[in-house]
Amino acid sequence: MRGGRRPIGTVAKKKSRIALARARQRRYRKFVDRGPCRFCRKEGLVIDYKDVSTLERLCSQQGKLFSRKRSGNCAKHQRQLKNSVKQARYLGLLPFVG
Repeated sequence: MRGGRRPIGTVAKKKSRIALARARQRRYRKFVDRGPCRFCRKEGLVIDYKDVSTLERLCSQQGKLFSRKRSGNCAKHQRQLKNSVKQARYLGLLPFVG
């Protein structure tokens, strides 16, 4: 049982040091560094406030921007993306809240 209470009289099973290390690795393996960001790889890709499909792909269902770690963008393009999303929201192309 995860997160719940054990029945009375049972003893918790101890994990080995190796099992704990594997669990720790699995926890942080979610987002892997994949090299340069998609906008650095392809020179033709430009972040534009009018390109709503690209902006929606980099936002969550609630309208929040994905982090750099999750989207895989570099710092420069993440800043450009942030400004483009703000501009698109102001013009009504993107919702403020999903």
